[in-house]
Amino acid sequence: MSSISRSKLGDVFSGIVLSFSRPYRPGDWISVEGGTDGRVIELNWRATYILTARRDLAIVPNSTIAKSKIVNVSSPSGLHGTTVTVQVEARTSPSRCSEILEHAIRNSRLIVATPAPTITIKTINATYTEFEIAFFVEELASTVKAQNELFDFIYRHLAAAGIDLAVPQNGPDHTKEHEGGEKGRAGVERLLELVAIFATFTPEERAAVAAKLKPRSYDEGETLVEPGIVLQSLFIIGSGVVSFTREGIEGEMELLRVGPGDHFGEIGLLTGAAASARITALIPTTVYELAKADLTPILEARPQVAQELCRALARLQAAGRLSASPELDETPPRRTRLNPRGVITGVLSIAIIGLAIWYLARPEPLLVQGEAQSTRIDMAARVSGRLAKVSVVRGQDVAPGATLLVIDNPELVAELREAEADKAVADAELARINVGTRSEIVAQRKAEIDRASADLTLAQQTYNRTKQLAAAKFAPLSKLDQDTDALTLAQKRLDQANLAYQEAVRGFTAEEHKIAEANVDKSAAKIETIRALVDQMTVTAPVASQVYQIPAEEGEVVTPGVPLLSLVDLSDTWLGFSLREDLITGLKVGDRFAVRLFECQPENRAYQS
Repeated sequence: MSSISRSKLGDVFSGIVLSFSRPYRPGDWISVEGGTDGRVIELNWRATYILTARRDLAIVPNSTIAKSKIVNVSSPSGLHGTTVTVQVEARTSPSRCSEILEHAIRNSRLIVATPAPTITIKTINATYTEFEIAFFVEELASTVKAQNELFDFIYRHLAAAGIDLAVPQNGPDHTKEHEGGEKGRAGVERLLELVAIFATFTPEERAAVAAKLKPRSYDEGETLVEPGIVLQSLFIIGSGVVSFTREGIEGEMELLRVGPGDHFGEIGLLTGAAASARITALIPTTVYELAKADLTPILEARPQVAQELCRALARLQAAGRLSASPELDETPPRRTRLNPRGVITGVLSIAIIGLAIWYLARPEPLLVQGEAQSTRIDMAARVSGRLAKVSVVRGQDVAPGATLLVIDNPELVAELREAEADKAVADAELARINVGTRSEIVAQRKAEIDRASADLTLAQQTYNRTKQLAAAKFAPLSKLDQDTDALTLAQKRLDQANLAYQEAVRGFTAEEHKIAEANVDKSAAKIETIRALVDQMTVTAPVASQVYQIPAEEGEVVTPGVPLLSLVDLSDTWLGFSLREDLITGLKVGDRFAVRLFECQPENRAYQS
């Protein structure tokens, strides 16, 4: 018998043993030695199918499981324990902090009462006190949700009690600033910061609301509201925990629990309906009442407060309907444990051998792993600058041309303005050349000719007189030389004036016209180039797609070519997986075959290769 057949036979017999011993069942959370953890979704005589926390399907041969250490988290019960650590500033006594942490634990319905949660002081020093909270949930899948919920309750209860979380050891110390801010703010004002409907209020507005609140105290087990009472005020929980309960077919059942920062009374205020649940204090509780007469002006001035009250009312009604409905158990049904002692040994042996032969001989479905892929588009900047705005969020669907990012580059904008100014100068120069020489310039050139002509006449007369005097020996020859030079200079000035006059009359040359036109075209091209770069400062979506990743952050300096955002085109999606060459013999493009997608499509679907 080959090694493959021996391996399959070992898996089968191991599966038979596991089926009889039943160390786990479908729906159980198990941990197999070697790092495989998850929920069992299928168990047959060959392998066990485990869905991990990352939604991956792990197929573990039964022979491997039979040789490994297995921890069944769901047996003997589904309870699962976990711990969290909290560090609180050292100004408050550990006993007071432990009391507040107990209140936060009582606020969570996901944490079971038995086994009871424990709070242990792990460390205490001058900076902080460290607490370790151990608690249990009904199943492993609720651990993360319960832990996140507990952290939120811890924050709310500590804030309502005026206790701060510890500052990180390597972080900046804002203790003095925090203390200074707290001295000028009452405890009720700090409580209002936790209330969602007052989140947008200014400190002055919250102080005005705090002045209208009336405190009421209740002991543990005391009833705050009886069913049938119409509440005409909004009640804000300042400290403690209250429980909403309702009488059902099976007796009294709890709808929800609320703590500091939560409120009730919206039903009576908004609808005038009577309360349908009994509200009871689980621990000593302080509640602040805001009368309807004091709340009405706030609702008129702030419509968003009324909207938030409506949302709170919807959440309360949804919680009541959910608790009144029978809960659905997502875990697969457990099969009845088989008792092999009542089976005749001979018949069982024959059945095992027959089933083993059938299992080894039957064709098994091919199990492969793959992934769904879509066309990915990486959006990069063509200009450098600072990322001014990210207009989308991850997972958002965007239309073609939608703005994704905005880049700020003041230097590039200044270059565009400078280019536009150069274009204006070039246009003015071309217009000046097209108009030609001004009439005033022509007249000025004509006047210069007349002036030069008069100077030439005077120089000629002076030269003639000096020549006669020099011939009669009445003037030195040097004087004659000077007048000769003056006459020559006057003639040249007249010639220069005539040339300047002719230039003014004829105007600019064709070459000068072409140079001016070229300067205009050059300035326009420069503007287009810079404007194209300025347009690239706004990055838009090329096609309809979905935002996949945003590695860049606002305020970050970006450079051309570096991806700032990634898109995926969901309209172009395909499945990809790898197969051995011996499994694709005879397979060609266009063939169709049946596949089964675990956890995504329980039924078989036909896909084209």
